[in-house]
Amino acid sequence: MYKNFGLIGKPISHSISPKIHNIFLYLNRLNGGYCCFEVEDSQLADIIDLFKKMHFAGFNVTLPYKEIIIDFLDDLDSDAEKIGAVNTVKIKDGKLIGYNTDIFGIRETFKFYNVGLGGKVIVVLGAGGAVRGLLYELKNHDYEKLIIVNRTVEKGFLIAEEFGIKKYTVMDIKSFDYSKKYDIIINGSSAGISGGVVLWDLKADVAFDMQYDLDKKTIFLEKVDCKKGFDGILMLVGQAYKAFCIWNDFDFAIDYNEVIKML
Repeated sequence: MYKNFGLIGKPISHSISPKIHNIFLYLNRLNGGYCCFEVEDSQLADIIDLFKKMHFAGFNVTLPYKEIIIDFLDDLDSDAEKIGAVNTVKIKDGKLIGYNTDIFGIRETFKFYNVGLGGKVIVVLGAGGAVRGLLYELKNHDYEKLIIVNRTVEKGFLIAEEFGIKKYTVMDIKSFDYSKKYDIIINGSSAGISGGVVLWDLKADVAFDMQYDLDKKTIFLEKVDCKKGFDGILMLVGQAYKAFCIWNDFDFAIDYNEVIKML
């Protein structure tokens, strides 16, 4: 039986999700394929209808549709409902069920790099959609203090209150103290993206850039003085793995290092 999977978003020409999922298909000896569909807002209903007609097992959702897609779904996983964003949709008996597997990718990243969050001063750069799953995870840990740094302070307070974050403060990029060394700095902002703001001279024991670069250090990690630094590639592979398992109703043993080497 041939299984179809896909990705919707805009833009998606840079996505390596097809390569990741086709590796998973190969490793599990499954006959299938994974394709990208760059769509406009007005085309969402049509592409979903196409997925149903073509008997897709499921599809991923990336920016800017992770929140909008919820209006098209029949049901939501509890994590996706609480996070308010969906990146994975399973099609079962004609029904659309939404999941958020980004949270799994975040947990796998901390586990893989042996990063404990308890008792730490954690800095999160950004207060947009990329950090929703991150804050949802962080609130379950007994950190010492959480500092949210964002261009718009009001947006930082709003997202912290939405997720019931405790022991936190919000600063704009001008008032943040760059001279201090922090336990953990996590970049969930556009810093490092072409045209984005690069924050200079940051210091931390651990630095995590939710963006990734397969060929070299991300621009953000180049600017951080840290003992341990890693980007978001493992998070990407982890969320893809969880999505693949949801679509196919089984788990399989994964070696993250081997999969990343194949990319």
